[in-house]
Amino acid sequence: MLLTYLSHGFRLVRQPAYAAIPSARGAVMHRAFTEMYNLKTIAGILVRSPLTDDDKPSIGPRLAGPPFQMPYNLALPLDGVECWRLHHDLTLASDLIRNALLAMAEQSEHAYLMALGDLDRQTRSWIDQIMLGLPESRSAAE
Repeated sequence: MLLTYLSHGFRLVRQPAYAAIPSARGAVMHRAFTEMYNLKTIAGILVRSPLTDDDKPSIGPRLAGPPFQMPYNLALPLDGVECWRLHHDLTLASDLIRNALLAMAEQSEHAYLMALGDLDRQTRSWIDQIMLGLPESRSAAE
């Protein structure tokens, strides 16, 4: 999500500083910074979680950690509407991962994970509003 927001943010048109309306670019970049915080927090949850369900107590706890890998593909769709759909789909995928984390997270981490779900729902609503205002063939830079 972070890399997608960054890539899309650089593609969107920059509004002049004196513009009275908020820009989609500014909101996308804000979400990129939000994802940086989320990555830090989720990594903290992962490093306190068991690596597998069948860890042997005699060996000691083997703990999980964040993966250090790049997504298979960083290319954004050329069509602007499709870029927004990609963001929307990523929030749905985030829900699946968040639910898996909820099952293994400590009780003290549940409030954060539930808030993350609320943020994803708000983001989907925001994206839906943006997509309603875009024609189907509008480019990502417009």
